[in-house]
Amino acid sequence: MKSNPWHIQIQADTLLYWYSKLTGTKGNAKAAAFYPILFTTSKIHPKMRPYFINHEIIHFTQQRELWILGAWAYMLYEWLYLRLVKGRSAWDTYLLRSTEQEAYDNMFDLEYLGKREKFAYKKYWSNKPVVWKDYLKKMLQIEEFPIVYEHTDAPGTIYPEHFHKGKVSFFVTYGSVTFSGGIKKTIKTGERFDVPVGVHHSALVGPDGCDYIVGQEIERDA
Repeated sequence: MKSNPWHIQIQADTLLYWYSKLTGTKGNAKAAAFYPILFTTSKIHPKMRPYFINHEIIHFTQQRELWILGAWAYMLYEWLYLRLVKGRSAWDTYLLRSTEQEAYDNMFDLEYLGKREKFAYKKYWSNKPVVWKDYLKKMLQIEEFPIVYEHTDAPGTIYPEHFHKGKVSFFVTYGSVTFSGGIKKTIKTGERFDVPVGVHHSALVGPDGCDYIVGQEIERDA
């Protein structure tokens, strides 16, 4: 456990896994802010850690502005509005909440909190600047993947057995893909998968097709 003037930091992999399952973030949450405690996981890439921490400290600022309990009431109101009134998916509801839009829009600016206007999240109620695909590309670039791109597979696309010589990581932004052979796993919308290097596997794209954001270490290795 680490502490500083801003927060107490606790690593809690299991807690965050189930928290993100319940909140629609597909079990992939890397950090969460419950002022003054910041929960993190061991799965944060070292290059991304300061940005995830900055993201959560932005949430701390929002929570203090609304006297903590008010922040949770506001979050519930937005969630109900987006989920039930607007009919958004759980995944979209998570991303499109104004507090998340502010945090994602500014997390890569480590000086943001020094110049932030009070109640800045209000302007994100109607303005939704964060494009999820752009965010995912930036994340993979920060993790130092030299090749980052978008890719789409048609429904039923088959990848015969093969393996990768270098690191390959991808996010599914729509659809699903199922691995077999040395890897037995189905990856669905909103999930990330780091493909084990050197493991033989095949893959079958689901009935809705599949859209990806891909990061790879070696050209033509995907």
